[in-house]
Amino acid sequence: MRERKGIILFLLLSFCVFPQGLKIVDLTPKGSSNNPFDVLEIEFNQEINESSFTVEDIVFTGPGGNIVPSNITKISGTKYQIISTGQTGLQNYTIEIGPDIENMQGTKMDVSFKAGLFGTLKTIDEANADYENFAIVCYKSTLTINGSHTFYFLKLLDNSVCTHSPCTDSSVYMIDLNISGDVYIDATSKIDVSGRGYIKGYTKGNSPTGASGNAGGSYGGLGKGDTTNWVYGDYKNPEYPG
Repeated sequence: MRERKGIILFLLLSFCVFPQGLKIVDLTPKGSSNNPFDVLEIEFNQEINESSFTVEDIVFTGPGGNIVPSNITKISGTKYQIISTGQTGLQNYTIEIGPDIENMQGTKMDVSFKAGLFGTLKTIDEANADYENFAIVCYKSTLTINGSHTFYFLKLLDNSVCTHSPCTDSSVYMIDLNISGDVYIDATSKIDVSGRGYIKGYTKGNSPTGASGNAGGSYGGLGKGDTTNWVYGDYKNPEYPG
């Protein structure tokens, strides 16, 4: 009998075309390991008018309220660093930048850039629309996402994990993401939903019907247990939990 130690649930990613006006296309924390968001490096898709970008264009919010950056440093025509030394830790934040920043032709951003910066545990449930169309940046954090959401881009950095809640006898969870930009996962991080599919004694449809003993899952292969459930599903077109 083949034993599977982890059950991989499905992650649906669809990539969309987004507007080509002035916008921020990347954000990377550059601070220390305990204060990663003290320095945020952002990148625009076009060279900007440096004088149009000031700390007044930034709304940076954390557990203690508003954070006022100490300065903005130009790295290149398209890259800048937002510096807030000593004001952040391994906690969760949001940042909004723009939209009154201009390119060299005087054209402003189409919309503000918004991001969720997560440095500790964070759950975005299916009914939570607070982060729709946000960029999501995780650093040393575990991000639990349930249901369908639309993000600008997703970055998992420095031992971060993206997962969903474990299934129960009455509830089934999944990650279903629409992402218009990039998904970046560094070598220390992962999307991992092992062991979060159907519980023991449950199978397709989150039902005990057709389940054998303490076995669970059996999506695309034999599940773990002293007996096994009938195999179901197609690994190339995942529609059900494992």
